[in-house]
Amino acid sequence: MEKQKLLIIVLVVLVLALSSYFAFDFFGKYKQKLVFQGYYIAIDEVMNSANNENCEPFSVYYGEDTINLVKLDCLENQNLGSEGE
Repeated sequence: MEKQKLLIIVLVVLVLALSSYFAFDFFGKYKQKLVFQGYYIAIDEVMNSANNENCEPFSVYYGEDTINLVKLDCLENQNLGSEGE
């Protein structure tokens, strides 16, 4: 009877340990997926902002820092236009 109780306790502990391992592994991968999804969304927003038709600069913010960006093709087109004058 003692061996059965010990075996049951060992099996329960083993099941709990494996369940915990798989849960941490799953949530770790899920967290990583969300982080990469956020990166892709940010990159998509920057690219969409850069592709505006009027070639206007746009601002990108990170905390308190701000930087203004413009698509390189727009600058090249402005240079080509000013060279012909």
